[in-house]
Amino acid sequence: MKYESKSGCPSFQYGILAKFISEYSFLFGAVMIVFGILLAFCGNKFLTIVIGIVTGLATIVLGVYLTSRLVDAVFDKEDIKDYAVWIILALWVILGILAGVFIASKRKWGISVVAAFGGVMLGLLLTTVFGPALKNVYVYYAIVIGCGIVAFVVTFFVEKFVLIVVTSFLGSYAIIRGISMYAGGFPNETDLHTMAQDGLIDWTTFPKAFYGYLAAILVLAILTSIFQFRNNKDDEKSFNNKMKS
Repeated sequence: MKYESKSGCPSFQYGILAKFISEYSFLFGAVMIVFGILLAFCGNKFLTIVIGIVTGLATIVLGVYLTSRLVDAVFDKEDIKDYAVWIILALWVILGILAGVFIASKRKWGISVVAAFGGVMLGLLLTTVFGPALKNVYVYYAIVIGCGIVAFVVTFFVEKFVLIVVTSFLGSYAIIRGISMYAGGFPNETDLHTMAQDGLIDWTTFPKAFYGYLAAILVLAILTSIFQFRNNKDDEKSFNNKMKS
């Protein structure tokens, strides 16, 4: 005997975080673009400020993500009101500010935290590149966490280089991701993985515009890295000339 039913087909429901960001994409997009420009072009210029901001951002992103996953698992998404998400976001912003202020005073560790966050974001981007092919949850988290650990460790050996490259990458990612919130076509990294696991997306339905965004991120990251390296050399020359005089 065979039974067919619409309810038997795979279904996917966006979590409260993805739904919330989608609803207020115009606001998050603008913030990401402005923040991205400052980080991509001035990441090496205002070191203490950058460490504080990126640490705070990392705390907020991780905290909100974990909280949303917990809420999604326990509550019905339709029962969660917008104001509840704003409260969650506000609480993590406060904790993020406190974490940013604390880590900013620990320069060496602060730079490593910035690098680790950049590594995690790179890992998320890499997992998105593989799209529907990456269904194994262990491989997924191994790539994301592994990139973060590698960036964290490498920073202790080549601090200046990693700082410039990471801030250029993070800034470029934020700029392009912010633009995508208006233009569309950039898949949500975590939801994409869930949809791939459930068999709800394949290479025919995967948004190919993502690869255009990826190319833009890489090009912009290279250009802003060059800009920061040149500015860093100019600053060093200016400092050396002042010391000689």
